[in-house]
Amino acid sequence: MKPQPTKSIKCLGNQHGQSSIFRELIVWFSALAIIPLTLVAYISYQQARESLTVQTTEKLQQSSILIVQYVKNWFDYRIMDLVSQADSKTNLKLLQSLIEERNRVGGVHKKQ
Repeated sequence: MKPQPTKSIKCLGNQHGQSSIFRELIVWFSALAIIPLTLVAYISYQQARESLTVQTTEKLQQSSILIVQYVKNWFDYRIMDLVSQADSKTNLKLLQSLIEERNRVGGVHKKQ
């Protein structure tokens, strides 16, 4: 068996002291790294949120404008259909024949 050197006991004492300093340095450097990282992440989040809010608002405004145009166009075509039907001589003749038939039969029947 070999005798154990006495230096190993002293090294353990040094390693414990170095380990404590090493741990403390790791904690401080980690804290110093996390603070700017958190700040950058927060700023990036705020910018992304603002950008998405602006984009969403613009798209909703564009969508509402298109819907209003669609509804207005639909009503315009219905008005054009009504004017066309009102100007139709065939419809005029049909209405006149219905009125004549009603008058011939005896007018409007009253409810009993």
